[in-house]
Amino acid sequence: DLVLNQYNQITDLMRVLLAACFIWIIIHDSCQVKGDCKSELGMQNKLIPDEKITASSQLSANHTPAFARLDNPKGAWCSAPNDSLPYIQILLDEEKSITTIMTQGSYKESRWATKYQIKYLKEGKWSSYKKKDGSLTFDGNFGVSSLQEIDLQPPIRTHSIRIYPKVPGTPGLQNAPRNLDNVSCLRLELYGCSAPAPCPDPGVPGNGSRSGDDFKHDKSVTFQCLDDFERKGDAVIRCRDGRWVGNIPKCKVISCGDPGSPANGRQSKVSNNFAFGGFVRFKCDKNYTLKGNKKLTCQRNKKWNGVSPECLASCPDRGHPINGKAIGSVFVHDSVVQFECLNGRSLDGSSVVKCNDGKWNAELPTCIDCGGGVPLGMTSGDIPHKSIKASSEKDGHPARHGRLGGDSYWCSKKERTSYIQIHLPRKYKITAVGIHFKSKYNIRVIMLKAQVLNEWRDLHQQTVTASLYNHKIKLYFVCVREQSKFLRK
Repeated sequence: DLVLNQYNQITDLMRVLLAACFIWIIIHDSCQVKGDCKSELGMQNKLIPDEKITASSQLSANHTPAFARLDNPKGAWCSAPNDSLPYIQILLDEEKSITTIMTQGSYKESRWATKYQIKYLKEGKWSSYKKKDGSLTFDGNFGVSSLQEIDLQPPIRTHSIRIYPKVPGTPGLQNAPRNLDNVSCLRLELYGCSAPAPCPDPGVPGNGSRSGDDFKHDKSVTFQCLDDFERKGDAVIRCRDGRWVGNIPKCKVISCGDPGSPANGRQSKVSNNFAFGGFVRFKCDKNYTLKGNKKLTCQRNKKWNGVSPECLASCPDRGHPINGKAIGSVFVHDSVVQFECLNGRSLDGSSVVKCNDGKWNAELPTCIDCGGGVPLGMTSGDIPHKSIKASSEKDGHPARHGRLGGDSYWCSKKERTSYIQIHLPRKYKITAVGIHFKSKYNIRVIMLKAQVLNEWRDLHQQTVTASLYNHKIKLYFVCVREQSKFLRK
């Protein structure tokens, strides 16, 4: 007892000296905890009740965990000498974000901790807090009166924390009680703020997936959709104090949208409701013809593979010209009708008309009577031999033999295009040409041309069929209004 009394007297003196020497440290260090999320959490002001402060052990009834409040003038918490892993545990009333721990030793016992380790309760298990470099140990106090600020970055988010004092410190007095050698003493304050509320489970979108299962404040999760589906909403959302920032997405099937129906038509079949891979077929109303794509398919880029078609009107039946006939009885859009004249009459106008969305591209032609005409002299010989020339002559078949009615005939040599040319004695209005074909020669097309104003103009063109061989025929054509002296056939 005498030794202990002397020890207490010496330590009382040291407390005064240390208080004077380190008062600047107290002032300086106390300023370090100001700022956002740096509020006292209740140790010093006793908002944390005594029963929420527990420890692995205590030195005596005067060193209980309730004494471990910063700047407590009555003493401090001290562990038992035989406690090899002492700690003090603080249970908070709610989950807090702890940013700083301020530590302090004991005046009465002149004991402090030179190192600290920290654990916190996370999902029902105690987890060791690691510094940014991965180490577990923080520097502690270096004297009875020194304040040591432990900065926690990132903050600890928990409702229960343990502080483990390590390597007890002592003034090193030779007559210090030996029973305090392994004793750790501690006073402390926690600084921080109420932890932001976690967010509810956002779920997993149908036909999609989610990366991330931590829904705490400032945590984010990422969403993806399966192939053939598109995301409606945000790919990444972040938790902010109990609410998700961003729109929780849904995975919708890729759709090209309704392409609509053409005027005077309709959609005859729809597959997969306009979605990717589906198609739409189109059909026109009666008397309308579809022009364009009969079928459209929805692509992955949300676009149809073509433009919608049109339904174009059919044309009215124009009938046929008087003294003529029409070849073709289909009058839908893009159809063609041909016209021919009968009884030797000539066609005045277009011989072919085409339907374009309900309208013909030309007027109905007429069949005119050019008059029968009289032979101009090929058969009678009034046209002399010298007036008959040809592109070429085969032996025994000169151009002069090309007269209708004789036993001989003109033949050309083998060439791509052959012609016989007749020089008339004066200008005539030519209305028809009589021709006799020979079957053993492969004549495919006959063309009649007349020279008008030094220009060869087409009078008639006809395909030669087998039915014409060995027959004398008379070809009629549109009357030539200009007279001509030269004729080729």
